[in-house]
Amino acid sequence: MMQENRRTASMRAIDPVDVDFSDIPEYNQNRPWSHLHAWALNNEPPDAMTYKKGYWIQIQLIRDELFGMFHDRVKEISVVSTHTSKSIILPVYKVSLADGTIMIMRCNFHDWKVTVISSTPVLLNTACLSANEGINPIYCEGFDPSWVLGPYAQSSKEFTFEASNDRRLMHILQDMATPNPLISSLASALERTSDRLRSVLESKPVRDADEALEEARHLLNGVR
Repeated sequence: MMQENRRTASMRAIDPVDVDFSDIPEYNQNRPWSHLHAWALNNEPPDAMTYKKGYWIQIQLIRDELFGMFHDRVKEISVVSTHTSKSIILPVYKVSLADGTIMIMRCNFHDWKVTVISSTPVLLNTACLSANEGINPIYCEGFDPSWVLGPYAQSSKEFTFEASNDRRLMHILQDMATPNPLISSLASALERTSDRLRSVLESKPVRDADEALEEARHLLNGVR
């Protein structure tokens, strides 16, 4: 667990890549998305590149649509790494929210890979997720291997998922942007109960499945 916490802390501390703000108007230099905006202009593909339009589509999706979705909850949108697809240099985005949640994401013109780290459970529509299996880091171009976590089914606070297109990505992120307070509260309570049950079972190993079930009943009934 301590190793996982150190990894999480290191991911929160990932520094943005260097960018040149000299040609960026002053009014666009101090916005949450300013680093991404400057990076995009610094690295704009030549007009002759077939996927130049696709380059700007994904930049605007994060800079404009994702920012608009989370709005005042966004602390910073930056670029922390790069990768190449269709001969175009593309960004690996880091979205930092005011509550400490971070998202690391990339799009290679085929799909999105996204890692989420949150201090509280994140509620997503699992029907929108491509799979419950883990994702091999080799398919997360631009990611350091340590940035690729387990699936959402394994942890609702720290996970990596795939979205097959822009529309699906926005659908998934919409759940994060507008959580139901009642459901979020219930999820947090269940998470605490689960952690407590795990602690009890680890400190006092049970003899069989029936005894484990009885331990769970006691916890859920508030007896212990």
